[in-house]
Amino acid sequence: MDTFHPPPRPPWRLALITWRLRLSFSPVATGLATALAADWPIAPAPFVAQITTCSTLPIRLRFALTPLAGDVSSEFVTMKILPCFLVSVTCLLVTPLQARIWTSADGTNRTEAQFISASDGRVTFQKPDGKRITFALDKLSAEDQAWVQEMLASKPAPGTPENTAKTGAEKSNEYTKQLTGKWERLEDAELKYRLYGERKLKGSKLYPLVIYLHGRGGDVMTPEVPGQASDFAKAANYHKRPCFIIAPQCPTDGFWSGNNSGNVIKVIETLVKKLPVDGKRIYITGYSMGGYGTFDIVAKEPKLFAAAVPVAGGGNPATASSMKRVPFWVFHGDADTVVNVGQSRQMVDALKQAGGQVDYTEIPGGSHGIIGQVYQDEKLHEWMFEQTQGKKAGK
Repeated sequence: MDTFHPPPRPPWRLALITWRLRLSFSPVATGLATALAADWPIAPAPFVAQITTCSTLPIRLRFALTPLAGDVSSEFVTMKILPCFLVSVTCLLVTPLQARIWTSADGTNRTEAQFISASDGRVTFQKPDGKRITFALDKLSAEDQAWVQEMLASKPAPGTPENTAKTGAEKSNEYTKQLTGKWERLEDAELKYRLYGERKLKGSKLYPLVIYLHGRGGDVMTPEVPGQASDFAKAANYHKRPCFIIAPQCPTDGFWSGNNSGNVIKVIETLVKKLPVDGKRIYITGYSMGGYGTFDIVAKEPKLFAAAVPVAGGGNPATASSMKRVPFWVFHGDADTVVNVGQSRQMVDALKQAGGQVDYTEIPGGSHGIIGQVYQDEKLHEWMFEQTQGKKAGK
């Protein structure tokens, strides 16, 4: 058996060298520890243990070369430790954090994106252009699903300091980051939408949520601002009534019914969980096709809304009884040649017969284009934001 002979002592003693790094991948730390241990048999155990036991996310590495580890030659420092240090830093710089190629369950679609979060069977990613998208976990390939499950399993368990330090909106950082005072573009529940919220809305206070549904052929994703939804975000109005505002984009040739209206509800439910939304002050409004969507969505989930404002739309009178506890203010022009005023009249009559809370404004000589007149009226905003679930409506 060969006997190890320590390297000759240099004229000077290496008393202490401490390197502190923040790394994002524990394999780098483990690899560095292994490389050093292989070439440095001088008391490697405590040195390796010190590295590997700190390999968490994020981690702080402390390479302590002390007299306890023996004396180390300057040649060893130059030829062994320094190269390992440089390689480790290089690996850190060139490795993107959690970026990978994601594949759909049927294998037809592939996209590069960074994993952000996963909860309730849904996964959120960020594309290289900064856009965030959310998909159902079961729409990903089996390999990607397993990767996500592994990531979730590696997170701190509930009750640990790292987990309990985050409360309220801080748990949903990917959404609170979108509160920029601009109309941000997002996608959830297979539905694209715009989100507006000032930065000050990130605190512990709860704020109302307004949903605006556009009309047939409307485009809320391309313009700088999404149509009449912007009336709720105008400075004078927003200062009095701060809130979150979303404007979903109906798929091409689609309607605000069926899966599309169901996906709007899913987006609302997601934002209620992720942002400091006042669940008792969720308001929905829509114009033309969006007016139909307003009736349809409230009928599907009446307990979700504190008020509804359909404009130049219509609905199914048979659903009126399910919506009778939701305050409505319905608008229509009596000269509308696109959607006959009778569509709103019959919904108002059905709501009244069901014992519902409904106000109706029929604009004399009003055409189908009454949208600006309605949304720019401050009385509408005052009425809407006064509504709270459990409180009797009134103007």
